[in-house]
Amino acid sequence: MNLLPVVLRLAGAEVSVYLIDQSEAFVEGFKRAWEPLNPEFFETPDEAYEAVSNHDQVLLVHPVSDTPILDLAQPLMGPYAKVGTLRVDSVEQGLQDLTSRITLAMIEQLVGSGVMLHSAVIGDPQSKRALALVGVSGSGKTTASRFLGSKLAYLTDETAIITDEGFVTPYPKPLSVIVDPDAPKEQQNPVEQGLNVVDRDDRSYELSRIVFISRDESAAEPRLERVPLHEALVFLSEQSSGLARHPEGVVSLAKLVERCGGVWRLVYSEVKDTLPLVRELLAGGELPDASEVEPLLTYTNPERLPDVYLNGTIVIDRAPGTSAVRVGEDGPFLLLKDTELNELSEFAAECWLQAEGGISYDDHYERMAELFEGLPVEAYDENISALAQGSMLWVRVIDDPLIDDVTWAQMTGSEEVLDEAEERREATSEEAAETAAATDDDVVTE
Repeated sequence: MNLLPVVLRLAGAEVSVYLIDQSEAFVEGFKRAWEPLNPEFFETPDEAYEAVSNHDQVLLVHPVSDTPILDLAQPLMGPYAKVGTLRVDSVEQGLQDLTSRITLAMIEQLVGSGVMLHSAVIGDPQSKRALALVGVSGSGKTTASRFLGSKLAYLTDETAIITDEGFVTPYPKPLSVIVDPDAPKEQQNPVEQGLNVVDRDDRSYELSRIVFISRDESAAEPRLERVPLHEALVFLSEQSSGLARHPEGVVSLAKLVERCGGVWRLVYSEVKDTLPLVRELLAGGELPDASEVEPLLTYTNPERLPDVYLNGTIVIDRAPGTSAVRVGEDGPFLLLKDTELNELSEFAAECWLQAEGGISYDDHYERMAELFEGLPVEAYDENISALAQGSMLWVRVIDDPLIDDVTWAQMTGSEEVLDEAEERREATSEEAAETAAATDDDVVTE
């Protein structure tokens, strides 16, 4: 077996790849396309393993073979926790698939730290300001970044890695370019394509603008349009990775948007016509309708020790991993759960807000009834149930064997609970005595 272990150090992640029995054309194509990110090649798997600190997963890139993949993987896994596999049927398709798999492996390691957007990033080498060009697949990010990256500084064509302080980590992966519509995308080295690639270790570029790209053949000239913040946040959340696993959730995204002064849509017909406008954006030029950008109110759900409640108490809490943003003082309320950003009604929003830190059902209903006068219990219960089923609220009944009535009374200083517990014990003792007496009466002696 011809084995070539490779390690790629990408934005703080360490991706281990084993190229198994690959053709010279495949190996050379890989080396050439990934050269800007300095892949490290090793003689043996042991050397590659010792060179990294992250041993979560190794990716085995193998050809079509009669050998079962488990038989191939078992001796190569070693101490890695997981093994991923990629079968290569052709050089071109294999290189395209490998680019995607390496990027996904990097993202898996980085989720929860900073914000990651499906976005190209262009920068100004003098001011060190950076501009994110956000769009869905096929919207023209790579085309735009190829042109703009040849005139300005190029950081990435589709995966923006942004720290919580707003700095961009370069990720100049291979450009995936359509050369033949009927063939896989060609993996091109961005340096060879004439782009001004920023060194992978240069962390000095700060994101200053976010724009959504929108190609419109009818546009006479490029223009900027302000995107309403609630619309911008929903779209950005859809174009992000691992947002729910960030400690601040959607709030981390909201802070980034605020730091960049809002979000704009760049409408253009030909990308070459956008250069003057992009230069203005990177120079800190004045943006249209900037005074109309709404303020953002943010709400996180920090981890904390739960309060202690008497057994049988129904407790309502914000679901773990949820976070929220309100656009403007009375604007839309957006709640992130899992990977979805939901706009809540005012009533549902207050249900979530009032549950901060955990609260008993009775106290929560009392708060909501004060806010919504005449609130029927049935309507309240229906909404709480829907929010719980939607994983936005966590509703539970306390059943802790370590907390009996006496323990509860001692912890809370509740004399009422202590008296009730004493009365129950006395009643239980009396019942036991009566039962014992009745049993004695039934005993027959000779």
